Amino acid sequence: MPEQMKSPEGFKVVGKDGAALSVWDEVEGADGYKLQFFSADDPEKCIKSRYAQGTRKMIMGFENGKEYLVRVCAIRYERDVERRGSYTQKLSFVPKCVKLKAQGTICLNIGEKEQLICERGEEISCEIRFRKHRDRCR
Repeated sequence: MPEQMKSPEGFKVVGKDGAALSVWDEVEGADGYKLQFFSADDPEKCIKSRYAQGTRKMIMGFENGKEYLVRVCAIRYERDVERRGSYTQKLSFVPKCVKLKAQGTICLNIGEKEQLICERGEEISCEIRFRKHRDRCR
């Protein structure tokens, strides 16, 4: 019987905008890797599994501000059967947005010029209000 592969070392995960970037060290003899994702609220229920050929993988589709867990194992194929190595410990990550998202209302002081840039190329309906000195924009 072949020896079981070790778990990947150097495993790290970073939360991105709605995503997670996972990196780890190569495992000798591995054909690929399998990542499993869990909600921190229910750490025993796998909510997402993904495969990777290399030692890094960006996975999209996570809710910003919510805590998740991830683990990875090496896999090898023997006669078309997937053999898994040991999983790493689960690591925690929280996806977060580091860019300011546009709101529906933009406040400008009188005399300021407005310039709106649309990242998606779609038309956006927004409201521009000018405020008087010491007034609050509502």
